[in-house]
Amino acid sequence: MILRVCICALPPPCCVWRSKHPALFFVSIDGGATRLPLDSLSRLLRLDRRPGQKLWLYAIQNPQATAQLEEMAKLLTSAPAAVTIASSPRAGAAITRDDVSESHQVASHATPRPAVPGLAMGPVHILRRARKAQPETQQKGDPQAELRKIQGAWQKVLDAAPADEILAAQSLFLQDPALIQGVQRRILVEHLSAAEAWVAAVQGLRNDLEAIQDPALRARLSDLDDLSARVLEALGVLGDWQLPTSGACILLAEDLPPSVARRLSHDRILGVLDRRGGPQSHAAILLRAANIPYLVGIGPAPIAEGQMVAMDAGAGRYALDPTAEERKAFAKRIVASAFATVPSQPITSLALADGSRVEFWANVASPNEAKAAASLGVAGIGLLRSEMLFLGATQAPTEVEQIERIQELLQAAGQRPVILRVLDAGADKSFPFLRLGAEPNPALGLRGIRVLERRPDFFRSHLRALLRAGVGYDLRLLLPMVTIVQEVARTRQLLERLHAELSAEKIPHLWPVSLGIMVEVPAVALKIQDFVPLADFFSVGSNDLGQYTWAVDREQGDLGEIEASGRAALLDLCALVAQQKQRPVSVCGEAAADPSMARAFIARGIRRLSVAPALIPALAHALRESDIPDA
Repeated sequence: MILRVCICALPPPCCVWRSKHPALFFVSIDGGATRLPLDSLSRLLRLDRRPGQKLWLYAIQNPQATAQLEEMAKLLTSAPAAVTIASSPRAGAAITRDDVSESHQVASHATPRPAVPGLAMGPVHILRRARKAQPETQQKGDPQAELRKIQGAWQKVLDAAPADEILAAQSLFLQDPALIQGVQRRILVEHLSAAEAWVAAVQGLRNDLEAIQDPALRARLSDLDDLSARVLEALGVLGDWQLPTSGACILLAEDLPPSVARRLSHDRILGVLDRRGGPQSHAAILLRAANIPYLVGIGPAPIAEGQMVAMDAGAGRYALDPTAEERKAFAKRIVASAFATVPSQPITSLALADGSRVEFWANVASPNEAKAAASLGVAGIGLLRSEMLFLGATQAPTEVEQIERIQELLQAAGQRPVILRVLDAGADKSFPFLRLGAEPNPALGLRGIRVLERRPDFFRSHLRALLRAGVGYDLRLLLPMVTIVQEVARTRQLLERLHAELSAEKIPHLWPVSLGIMVEVPAVALKIQDFVPLADFFSVGSNDLGQYTWAVDREQGDLGEIEASGRAALLDLCALVAQQKQRPVSVCGEAAADPSMARAFIARGIRRLSVAPALIPALAHALRESDIPDA
């Protein structure tokens, strides 16, 4: 179950301003009318929530308070993609008896879980942190001196945080009145040293978090531990982490801190084994970006410094002390996997037996991803997610601000075709400036084009910015969550009006502009011919089309059996879309990165596959090595 957080702004009620210490934040469950004062991040984390519930966070209409509330939400929900990693495609198969004998398999009551798929083999380096002194041995000054000491340590940590989004989110704990007051009380009343008081207060909060069942909230334990250690480092109690200085190794961690994960590189750290950890942790996000295989939850199995280990993080397995023959076999797998992910030539398309070609496009959300896609030689950007243009915005960006951000992405993509999805807000993607209210079932409510049509001023500004930014580029627009033809017709009419306005103002802009629609709702796939006269192309969002076909929330991880059994229905809907021959069809959901699903899409007539840049080389290699039935 994934924690979902919605952010809303409240007008300042009169009673708030009469209060000596006004509450700036409030929380309700599932958007209910009862709003509880929220003066502490730890109180938010301690809330007793049932699976499937949604937290609504409210801030008094105040830019500083709203910005802080967004940081709270970021700390709670910054790992949405991690839950799907177990089913992500991988170049190699699981470790088998042919690779590492059964006698060498590690037996443990723990069940290792994939966090970042990949293969790695090497000697173990155990991550340790040098301790300069025990907190309780710290000499104590007078209470006021100890207060100044802990406040100085806090400030040192805060000063280092703004440059790093994850560390900044961790530092919200240092603005938590419950934690701060706990430290102050222990210093002033119990006469503890700054270090002792800090350790005791953090442990109290940690005990509360350990009792929470929600995996997204429990994943914040690692952030709390990381922050605690950084404060102790600032106090002079802890030394730095002892990372390897030469050679390449497999890192073994007790619970990999995000501040360490951000320092790791694949040339030195081949992979990471974590006794605890979690696929929703900030460490997992950082290692995924660094392309370092990461296996979590391996438990207390005895592993010694320098011991050889072979790990298949995608399969959730590792093995200790492989024999020379087993090492040789596993090394071949690693080389084959690396070869599959390093293209020897541009990855643009693949010829089929019937004379047609399958094109490889890329899903991107940042300039760096766009550059990575361009370096692969892909046919184009099949899905540019515009949400990244608006992250953290409490007010709607101006037209000029949007133009600048969009052009940065377009420049990174080069002169390739770029399909940009207009802002896809709603459901699990909340943007405060849109002021979306509570809904009993957001996945079936205001999403995508439905939101945009209800915010006409923003929609108009957004489309104007896209038209102006697209001058000189092959920019194509994509409408999300389309359900009825009237939505497409109204958007075309709006584009025509904006074209007339910009022409009258003598402002250069892209025209004509290609307009496509996301096929995410089964009703669109079933009536695809009705949309042909209005849409220039179709893009199948397999994630959402699947969840609406199976009536399974895409974030509900424990209903995988329904998803696996229901894939035939999803493929049948894709076939209906592909059977119309008048318009190009692509699949932009990450399901296309699974070679077996990609072959199934191709067999049903899909000729464009758009996936994350990092997954394209392995997908292309897998398709070249297999037979693909003709459509």
